[in-house]
Amino acid sequence: MTLKLRSWIFLTGDFVLMYLALGITLYVRGGFEFVQLDWDRHVLPFTILHLFWIASFYIFDLYARYHFRISGIFFQKFLQAMVVNTLLATFFFYVIAPIVKISPKTNLFIYIVIYSALFLIWRSIIGKVFTDQRFRKRVLFVNIDSDSMSMVNKLSSSSLALYHVEDVVQLSQDNEFKLNTTIDILVVGKNSYHPFRKELYKHVLHGIRVIDDTSFWEELRSKIPLSITDTSWILKHFTEAHKREFEMFKRASDLLVSLILLILLSWLIVLISIAIKLFSSGPVLYRQIRVGKNGKPFTICKFRTMTHAPKQTQQVWAQTNDQRITRIGSLLRYTHLDELPQLFNVLKGNMSLIGPRPEQPEFVNEFNRIVPFYSLRHIVRPGVTGWAQINYPYGRSIEDTRRKLEYDLYYVKYRNWFLDFKILLKTFLKVIQN
Repeated sequence: MTLKLRSWIFLTGDFVLMYLALGITLYVRGGFEFVQLDWDRHVLPFTILHLFWIASFYIFDLYARYHFRISGIFFQKFLQAMVVNTLLATFFFYVIAPIVKISPKTNLFIYIVIYSALFLIWRSIIGKVFTDQRFRKRVLFVNIDSDSMSMVNKLSSSSLALYHVEDVVQLSQDNEFKLNTTIDILVVGKNSYHPFRKELYKHVLHGIRVIDDTSFWEELRSKIPLSITDTSWILKHFTEAHKREFEMFKRASDLLVSLILLILLSWLIVLISIAIKLFSSGPVLYRQIRVGKNGKPFTICKFRTMTHAPKQTQQVWAQTNDQRITRIGSLLRYTHLDELPQLFNVLKGNMSLIGPRPEQPEFVNEFNRIVPFYSLRHIVRPGVTGWAQINYPYGRSIEDTRRKLEYDLYYVKYRNWFLDFKILLKTFLKVIQN
């Protein structure tokens, strides 16, 4: 059973439980006859609410593979999601009550309690089932290098329990390529694909999934592991041709959304501009040269959050508790409101709403020299938010840059509407959690 199928089973089960909880709530309030009379009035508004609740669970990572089993972190995230869901439900019924003529105050409280109990029972049972030994994918690793081996060791000791490592073997061309055990996935080191291609083909015929180690870890971790990636793999898996149509429609959506946001938030932009001028001297906007799509430089705009100073000849990363950050600047950074002027960059076409973080030319030149495949992130427009930004904290070192690049390259390779929507939801969560 694939990881995506398991996630869909969890999601479908949660959705069904919502209707079950609604039915039980109506029964508790008035018996079976009350359920028959009031079901039609409740089902439509609650269906709309259920969709928001499912989106909330998704934002809080309750369908992620590391939350297949109930843990302390899972319970904490569930409580956070239910607080948000309760606020959503209260606001929702306050707005639509005059339309649907229901204002389920007591019913809503009972419903939330019943659903929470059903949810935790369901997740406890299905989580144990899906992480049982019988449901794990049995994996055999062949001819992997030391970097990949270190990841295998972590997988073996992982509590995710989605894969079972059958064995790790090293073979030469003189060895006969035979499997002594029934496996589901055969993970082969990239250097063994060509010499063992005939033997690998035979295993494909027997229903075994054969995959190179880079692709396996990429699929499992949602990032491209640079330590075991080479140029041949990049040439085989990276192309922009089939993304042109997506990029065209994405540009249209960037224009529409950025224009709408600028109109709706114009009052906030004015207030922030006034506050910056009142509490510090210098310009309202901070302009800096960044590297965009295809390596072309552009001028990025942000609200100024630091004290105004002459332009530095050597660029440096901002540090934690940086003394240059103003009081109003600290608030803007905390709420990410300093990013608002980047909507003008999106409108102009220098940036997209979603993409890799744009960096300064000085940093880019250094990264291109010492970080492999760094220039590939410039295949797409840089973004206000992105896959790396939501999965990795602000980078302050070369190693941080390497780790973030693994996520950036994953986005460049797989960018699509669903991934963009996922990033937007995760960005929203990150902002409200601040």
